[in-house]
Amino acid sequence: FILQGFFAWRLVSLLALPTVSSLLAVIIFVFSPVLFWRVGMHAALVAHWVILAGLYLNFKSLGLSPSSSSSLLRRLYCWMPLLIASCLIHFYLLTMVLGLWIASLLDSIRNNRLLIVKQAPRDQIKHGLTSFLSEAAIIFSLTIFTMWMAGYFVVSSSATTTLSYGISRMNLLAPFDPHSWSYMLPNLPDVQGNISDVDMTARSYENFMFLGLGALILMILAFALCLKGAWQLNQQTVHPARAQIQWREHVALYAVLMIFTAFAASNQLALGAWSWSFDLPQLLYQLASMYRASSRFFWPAFYGLIFFSIASVSARWPTKSTMIILGACALLQIVDTSRGWLGIRVLTMRPLKANLASELRDPFWDAAASHYSKIVRIPVDPQWVK
Repeated sequence: FILQGFFAWRLVSLLALPTVSSLLAVIIFVFSPVLFWRVGMHAALVAHWVILAGLYLNFKSLGLSPSSSSSLLRRLYCWMPLLIASCLIHFYLLTMVLGLWIASLLDSIRNNRLLIVKQAPRDQIKHGLTSFLSEAAIIFSLTIFTMWMAGYFVVSSSATTTLSYGISRMNLLAPFDPHSWSYMLPNLPDVQGNISDVDMTARSYENFMFLGLGALILMILAFALCLKGAWQLNQQTVHPARAQIQWREHVALYAVLMIFTAFAASNQLALGAWSWSFDLPQLLYQLASMYRASSRFFWPAFYGLIFFSIASVSARWPTKSTMIILGACALLQIVDTSRGWLGIRVLTMRPLKANLASELRDPFWDAAASHYSKIVRIPVDPQWVK
């Protein structure tokens, strides 16, 4: 949670907001329902800070300079530790961060016109191609080496293809479905289709993508501004102090976020209680099945939507109005989602017992302990140890 708050602060700092407004925006990121949802279940998947760090590095615009190698070193210095950390945390997060890095690299090349033959000198094209290939080779080599060291390749490729892509997909209305995490919003229906009850339980769990009431209101305000034309993606319509982000320079990032979202929805499309499905080529389906819980790939777009909403609102309203809006949304985010996270807090704050009760109460274990020097317990069934 500390890292979530830190990188949320770094991301929001790109908007040059006052300190109070930045803190209120950070609260919305920290009180993310999808973050709390993993507490106590998937500890590694609570590390959403790597996604925020990847978004920050994208919007920070660490470009490849056509005249200096220092830009390459700067990009490697920023991206390599993040990719190594993601590799050691979880494969899903590694894939997301890799996608964000690829988007950053492509946007850097596009914005600096390093590989456009008609608009760049030959030396610049040569340097741009060298920088591109050097960064790609170093990043991929280091990532594969870290994966090898972490034991990724111990598991055979055939064991990773579960042929279950689409079971734990994301319903397109999932960001608006509170899943009993809101006092004010009703739960939305999902469709089971032809999957088993066990798979439906997994789908229901992985489908939790609720933005939170505060973030939803902020997003509605932001898109209302866009529809009315009050906020456009150019520097003449925003506060000069908040014009650090060149929104038009991140086309590849938007494309990657849309690809991730489409992958999360899978070939088993669902909109509330309605569903549609289509077949994929067998090879593509097997590769996609490496990510059984494909709905998780909505997380980068999830945080991207929150950041865009904060940027949109703060760009057009005065400082005090922005502070009031962010404060109200942060308060709603905390209070309304407390219906869900208070239960998690009660569960995780239980005092530890001085003497933990052992499940191995059968006399056999005392006899086994005196006979064997080493005992391996494999708790297949709770009744087995009694």
